[in-house]
Amino acid sequence: MVLTSIDTTLGTTREATPAIDFGARSTSPPSEVGEPIVIEAGRLSEAVCRPTTPPIMPPTNAATATMIATAVHDPGPACRGRGSGEGTGGGTAQGLGGADGEAQADSPCCGDGGGQGPGSVIATIVVHVPGASDGRHYPVTVNERSEAEIALDNRAFTESWLVEDQPTLDARPRGEDLGAVPIGAGGGAVLRFLAACIGARAVIEVGTGAGVSGTWLLRGMAPDGVLTSIDRQPEHQQVAKQTFVRAGFAANRFRLISGPALEVLPRLTDGAYDLVFLDAAKSEYSDYLTEALRLLRPGGILAVDNALWHGQVADPASRDPDAVAIRDLLRRVRDDDRLTPLLLPSGDGLLAALVGEAVPVSPPE
Repeated sequence: MVLTSIDTTLGTTREATPAIDFGARSTSPPSEVGEPIVIEAGRLSEAVCRPTTPPIMPPTNAATATMIATAVHDPGPACRGRGSGEGTGGGTAQGLGGADGEAQADSPCCGDGGGQGPGSVIATIVVHVPGASDGRHYPVTVNERSEAEIALDNRAFTESWLVEDQPTLDARPRGEDLGAVPIGAGGGAVLRFLAACIGARAVIEVGTGAGVSGTWLLRGMAPDGVLTSIDRQPEHQQVAKQTFVRAGFAANRFRLISGPALEVLPRLTDGAYDLVFLDAAKSEYSDYLTEALRLLRPGGILAVDNALWHGQVADPASRDPDAVAIRDLLRRVRDDDRLTPLLLPSGDGLLAALVGEAVPVSPPE
């Protein structure tokens, strides 16, 4: 059999180019009730279902078929039982047409869940035999894009949606050469947005890098705002200074402090800052949090990059030391009644938290 028309849009059909041979997995078509029909085509994963009626099939490739989607999205790992395929999770497909024009919807999908996961569409294949006036109806489950594919497409789109200016673009490879991978454009846009929302005038950045995140922050800050950026590597700050100047910021808009953050932060004034951004040693994030809560004013914002750490934070099996440290930070932020937190999937994960009423900060247990 050759599938010449296919569509997973509800109630519509379209021409498929090239034709899809879905009989290739078998030397002969199904001949008994319950024998599976196997479909393979590009993004369409294997779908196995029982025919609704005993099939009367011509030799392979002697018939054409039309696929018409008649129900949408089965969220479960297996079909959900009998019933029309018109509702979410419906276990059967509704046939269209036939010799008497009646729908045939009384055969549930079979198999072990293959091709029936999230994002699937319950559909009907109508097989047209040359010279016959009717068509045989076979329900199948057709997988659309996987959740992983959708997530990757969404990430690529959001990361490129806002175009960075040339100084920032030029700073990116320099940061990578220094071993200080910059925050993504999507995360940078979040930083700019947060700074602009609160009219930030005093911001602390832990981890200067090549100046990419600092440029995003400066673009969101008040025109007379000052960015205090801390980094233990003087070479990083030399590059960042060039980035800031090329981006059009005067020297009085930023101050660069070289040294370990846990030695610099205690010297800064309590409650004097609108926003603190952390993007440095992950193993020290918990200590940075303690200092940040002291430094931020009520209504100030904490922002933390790499909050998902290359997917390892979400993986319960990962015992990577940095992932463990970030999990501890996430727990502390989530459980702190003074904070209103938000975890975003931008870039490598961005944690943000709004600081409420000022309360004396206790060291972590």
